[in-house]
Amino acid sequence: MRLKRLVSGIAIAACGSLAIPLALASSPAVAVTAGGDSLSGGRPGLAQQATLGDILDASYASLSDRVTASGFAPTSVNGGYTGMFIRDSSIQAMAMQAAGEPDKARDVLQYISSYGQVKGANRAPRVLPNEAYSVDNSVPADPFAGREGQYQLHATAHTAFKLTDGNRVAQPFTLRDNYLDTVKLIMWSYSGQEGTVRISVRTNYDAADEIAYTEVKRTDLPEENADQWQTFKLETIPGKESYLHEGAKLWLVMESTSSQRYGVTVANKSINPPGSLYNWEYGRWEEKGHSVAFAINDVPTSATSGAPVPTTQVATVGESQAVTQQFVSSNPLGGLTLALARGTGASGNVVVSVSDGSGIERTATMAASTLGTSSAWKQFTFPALGVRSADRKYSVKISAPASAAGSVLVYGVAGKAASVPTAMSTTASASTVEGDATAGFQAQSLVYSGEDMANQPDGNYMYILAWARYINAFPYDTQFIAETYPTVSAWANYYLTDEFWNTGINPTTGKPLNLLYNPEFEGSRKNVHLRGYDIITNVFASQALSELADVAVIAGEDASTIEGWREWSAEIAKGINDNLVVTRDVEGVSKQIYREMYWLPDGETNTKNNSALKRWDGFNWANFAPVAADWAGIDRAVMANTYEAYLDGGSYTWPAKGGKGPWLMLQACTRNLGPDPEGATCNFDVEVIGKGLGWEFAWVKEYGGEVESMRLPVLADFVEAHTGSNNLLQESFLLDREKDPGNQEQTAWWVWGMLRAYPRSQQIMGQEPAVRGIAEVGKTLTADAGEWSPSDVELSYQWYANGTAIYGQTASTLVVPDSVLGKKITVRVSGSKPGYDRVLIESVQTAAVVEAGTTPVDPVDAQVKLEASSTAVKEGASVALRVGLAEQATGTVEFFDGAQSLGSLPVEGGAATKQVTALSVGTHVFTAKYSGDEAYLAATTESVSVVVAANPVAHVTLGTPKFLTSSQPFNAVTARRAQVSVTVKGTLAGAVEFTANGKVLGRAGIVRSGTEGVATLLLPAKLAVGNYSRLTARLVSGSTTVVSAAGEQTFTVVKASTKKVKVKAKKFARGTNPKIKVTVTKLSNGRVATGKLLVRIGGKTVKTVKINAKKKGKVSFRLKKKYFKSVKVRVRFVPKSKATTLAKWSKRVTLKAK
Repeated sequence: MRLKRLVSGIAIAACGSLAIPLALASSPAVAVTAGGDSLSGGRPGLAQQATLGDILDASYASLSDRVTASGFAPTSVNGGYTGMFIRDSSIQAMAMQAAGEPDKARDVLQYISSYGQVKGANRAPRVLPNEAYSVDNSVPADPFAGREGQYQLHATAHTAFKLTDGNRVAQPFTLRDNYLDTVKLIMWSYSGQEGTVRISVRTNYDAADEIAYTEVKRTDLPEENADQWQTFKLETIPGKESYLHEGAKLWLVMESTSSQRYGVTVANKSINPPGSLYNWEYGRWEEKGHSVAFAINDVPTSATSGAPVPTTQVATVGESQAVTQQFVSSNPLGGLTLALARGTGASGNVVVSVSDGSGIERTATMAASTLGTSSAWKQFTFPALGVRSADRKYSVKISAPASAAGSVLVYGVAGKAASVPTAMSTTASASTVEGDATAGFQAQSLVYSGEDMANQPDGNYMYILAWARYINAFPYDTQFIAETYPTVSAWANYYLTDEFWNTGINPTTGKPLNLLYNPEFEGSRKNVHLRGYDIITNVFASQALSELADVAVIAGEDASTIEGWREWSAEIAKGINDNLVVTRDVEGVSKQIYREMYWLPDGETNTKNNSALKRWDGFNWANFAPVAADWAGIDRAVMANTYEAYLDGGSYTWPAKGGKGPWLMLQACTRNLGPDPEGATCNFDVEVIGKGLGWEFAWVKEYGGEVESMRLPVLADFVEAHTGSNNLLQESFLLDREKDPGNQEQTAWWVWGMLRAYPRSQQIMGQEPAVRGIAEVGKTLTADAGEWSPSDVELSYQWYANGTAIYGQTASTLVVPDSVLGKKITVRVSGSKPGYDRVLIESVQTAAVVEAGTTPVDPVDAQVKLEASSTAVKEGASVALRVGLAEQATGTVEFFDGAQSLGSLPVEGGAATKQVTALSVGTHVFTAKYSGDEAYLAATTESVSVVVAANPVAHVTLGTPKFLTSSQPFNAVTARRAQVSVTVKGTLAGAVEFTANGKVLGRAGIVRSGTEGVATLLLPAKLAVGNYSRLTARLVSGSTTVVSAAGEQTFTVVKASTKKVKVKAKKFARGTNPKIKVTVTKLSNGRVATGKLLVRIGGKTVKTVKINAKKKGKVSFRLKKKYFKSVKVRVRFVPKSKATTLAKWSKRVTLKAK
């Protein structure tokens, strides 16, 4: 079968057939694990690669480090794209959660939800603009009154727009003169580009009629993101002078006159005047939330703005001292600038906590050592704080609990400023002025302008899926749920309407389409956004709605809404299976695969005209959608067929590079489309896209077996050979250049796939922690971490109130502060050790914290009762044991099977449920003991009996095992290793152990092959040299053990050998040292020769030369002795290990003297 050759990525001989497993293990999202040291550490597969671990670490660091304190995460780190694409940042959140940074994932998800809430968005935006802030209120007041629109100064926060043959930029402005002379821009060219850029002034952005223009050569521009103003002389076109008058509304248009790329600097936000720029992209003009940095007939000045730094010291903080200041801000608060300095003894962190009238709180910190010795503005940024009260009041508390008293100085103004509702308040003698004072501040709000609201349902549901996975991993983050659920749950319904949902009959299948329409699908085809019904949109929608329903249960949503989302998920899944699964010929065999999409031809305006739909089977990264979404409805046999067909019809052989390769790689887009090949253009002829690569890494690991062992090294070597010195994964791998290294979406998907492809070999195991004590202000709560392994795991703690971390509370105990009154407490225990995944486990919530002295003193009966989900089951079945208690009870319940303890569980919501698995035959008598707490008495339940009946015994047989080849050279590479195989009847469970001459060769799983099972083992590379016979197979499946008859074959592991030792030498001048070149051909095991070369002349060894793997079998050297006549030389290769490799003589060669 050709798949065996394809998965290897190189041309090797095919032999036998490769069975495709039908029941592959599912891959649930990993939400709470991370590296104990580096992300790549402790992953055995990465240790076999040269730089793949470094690429993983650097690429992930670029993702993690780009997340700002607010949660903003730009799509590109090098200016390739502008803003924060929602689809991309959602995948980043999932990757960070998988890599063990759930708090950063939370910040990213909250930034998106908060932005949408403030804007009243009814679905997730496509793109958010770059992060920029405006000052809504300040003390002292800002004296700067703004500027008018003759020109837009180069903003402090700025970004770049690309100009190519597919992109243009147009900026409106109002002319303040009656002439056009010059225009100033911050413009540059990209390295290695040629051609020109045309700058023109027009009456409208899309008008062909120009008023003035200039053309600029690439050689006249600086290169690559140069932050320099350039002056360009404009030539007014004769006859157009009437357009030039004061107050004229005109447009400045910039476009490339060739396919070359240029860049122009723009502000991170739209500034009025002059107004937002327009961008020509994907065949249409679209308004963007930016303004070009430009000047007409003028030179930009360096005017500054902002409130002056206050110089009056109004308070000090440190130890128990704190300052509280109320203020008003018209928009949701995202940052504060405070006037601070350090005094004697300053250490630790300055802690700034802000809250609104509804109890929502954010905390930001800054090292006290970073403060100067005189007053200066210091920036504190945090996820946007929503204001629920009509008066728009906020409160900020400034403290430094780890610093000496009076060591951090706070500046402001004397008296109560007019813009604040109350003067500053202090604790513990923090005030340094008599009478009222106001702390200096600048209240900052995110600039909510410039988002792209194009309808893109795939991005919408990717965000919902990432959001749901965070909540399902941390269900007690009630503050996050309360802030985001109303907005995000509404986004789920936006596309579930008649505008996007198509139930019409599909003429191709004769079944209802039952798929969501995507008008803006970015599918790597035709350099445009496609319109149609694609698999990636619908798979992610189906999975997101299913996991949203789980979140809705946590959020207390009504049952009809929850069931409605589950029904939508099922309907979309049915549409996928009915219409996006197609039968296709794969290597002469008809197989079902996942189809890429149905698309609407240009000019077709009726999205429900199903008879007009065109079909593309693939191949394209979208075909991997069921893997990417962890889709619960995936048919793994269909996915395996899809992969085989993709390799067969959608791959390209990349040329060798850097001593590696060639590689057979999946194309980001191919023209092997199936029934409707028209319109099959791709963005690039040859492209490997980052997300498709990540999905393939994950899939081959899940596929396992021969596919994993042969394909994974190909993918790894390709990445290593084609990643630049910065070790950042590219957006796409192209033949001629790098493309956006560190791109958010592609890097995030690749990291996600890598963590699945290379799991850590050792795991930390821990119990769910329990919180002991009463949730009452002033009382002590204790975290009981339970048992963890290995025994030297380092444990750390963080306490939370309603899901928000309580600053500084990182011990195993918590003295409940009054600031968490009314909130529910949890603790997260983290176990870490170098080379292991860090495990983070959260406790159940306590009851809401009550005021001091209000907890009942005398304990009462907890009303404990034990129930079993079933009292009669079959052998191996599971039973759920549930203990019900009083709703407010805390503590633990220990379960028993007779006298044997089954472990303890914390009480949650008045209950504790234990799942008992793999029950043995007989009667089990279960009981449970409740520990009691300060409010409720300890108790033991009455017993519950469960009868377990035996299962009928299945008849399992093994065939006679066979060696599939007669020999194998020692230490053979994977492609040259032999295999053993045996047929299995009666079961697909368990593992088969192969032995020969009584020696265990290894174990293999069972995969289906027709009506039987087959276990195939790839023999160890370093199986000892010698003969092997009496091959037997032993299967252990549950309580069944079966041993096969011994095979009669004899298999031999032979010494590796080289075919030839070749000596070459040019004529040498008499009286000189001859130069010799020796080539030792590759060994029969596929590896290069290592050892030494003995050079003999006249029966004597005249030189010994080492040969190592780096030399790849080729060595050049000069003889030590000078010769005056021709001599005959012979070279003997002596291997490093004679026990496993044969020596070899070269032919005699005459070294001719001249």
